[in-house]
Amino acid sequence: MRDVTSLINSSVDLETTLQHLVDAACQHDAWSMAAVMSIDQADGNAVVVTRHDPSQLTKSYRNRWTLATSPSLIALTRNDPVIIRDAQESIEFPGYREEAIQRGYRTVVVLPLGCRDMEDRAMVLSVQSRDVVDLSAADLAFLQTIVHLGAIAVDKAHRLRAEHAAAAQLQNALAAHSSLMHQVLSDGSVASAASMVETFLPNAIVVVDLTANLVVAGRSPKPDLIDTDRWREEMDDCMSRQFLRLARDISDQAGLEMRKLYLNCGGHHLNLPAAVEPLVVDGKTVGALIVFSLDANFGDLDHLLLQSARFALSVQLMRSHLRFQTESQTSSELFMEIVSGNWRNVDDLTARARRLGIDVNATARLVAIGLPETVPEKGKTIPELHRSIMRLAGQLAPQATAAALGEII
Repeated sequence: MRDVTSLINSSVDLETTLQHLVDAACQHDAWSMAAVMSIDQADGNAVVVTRHDPSQLTKSYRNRWTLATSPSLIALTRNDPVIIRDAQESIEFPGYREEAIQRGYRTVVVLPLGCRDMEDRAMVLSVQSRDVVDLSAADLAFLQTIVHLGAIAVDKAHRLRAEHAAAAQLQNALAAHSSLMHQVLSDGSVASAASMVETFLPNAIVVVDLTANLVVAGRSPKPDLIDTDRWREEMDDCMSRQFLRLARDISDQAGLEMRKLYLNCGGHHLNLPAAVEPLVVDGKTVGALIVFSLDANFGDLDHLLLQSARFALSVQLMRSHLRFQTESQTSSELFMEIVSGNWRNVDDLTARARRLGIDVNATARLVAIGLPETVPEKGKTIPELHRSIMRLAGQLAPQATAAALGEII
């Protein structure tokens, strides 16, 4: 029994463990052949997973048994061994009788293993002898001990496989985080960062950048209704305002929020569950990461990747936010000085403007924009309007400059 225990426990993967199990069963003098079968109840068959047969008569092997005529289902249902004293004479299991005559075995014992294979199917151990065996209590105890040791070894193999898979997933998550941080620190764009995030997460995403009034849509959350190209077109045409409003309404102190988003996209009325994660810089919301259809399959490592994505996107938006603040502050100071008339040296003023890409000697048109006193949250609206004007100016008139002078742009 010590040798049997060592043999069964010497493997770490499931396939080798099962092979050692059938080999160990045949170390008893009575048993010449053995096999482990998985019970596929959906298909109605018992399927041979591994076997031990020194004769190597491969053409005689039968690897699938109908459950209706197999003792395997009876062994599992009763959770007790099924003993066929002489399979060549048995009329209860005609399939076994036919193969027993063909392969030359007599006594058969089928025992439930008490564990499952990688497809979550129950398994049984079947042992066969060349001669008719009058099974003693000791013989049955030997087989049941092997089954018990085998179940322990199989459970260990499952745990090791799960641990290896978890370690690999964690390694992938760390590599994803490293790649993402390298992307955002190498002066990448929000769009490129969002595209990389979507390759790591199993769900469709949308990234909102309030520093540029920009909405970046990933793949379609409902590909069976709307393909990705149409989804992005609809986002550019009409849905972006809804996502910008959603990002602005998030509290700066809010964490991950689960919401229902009602969207009209391409003639389809969509009701999409989504997780909304604010992207915060210096205690101020500068964007949002929206992840669609967070469900029970979204595991701990997916949440870790989500937090990594949130952090990386926040860094990307912080760069944009700081760049905007620096450019805005420098331009605003220059124009404030020009408008106030407090400057003294025109050459110095011209040089400062030139460093900002502004040619003060060129003919220009001055447009002043203000908001009425009735506008709510005026102090918050002016910076957003300023960002929108700068973004549009960069797209339509690169030579234009926008500066905020208090409540006037």
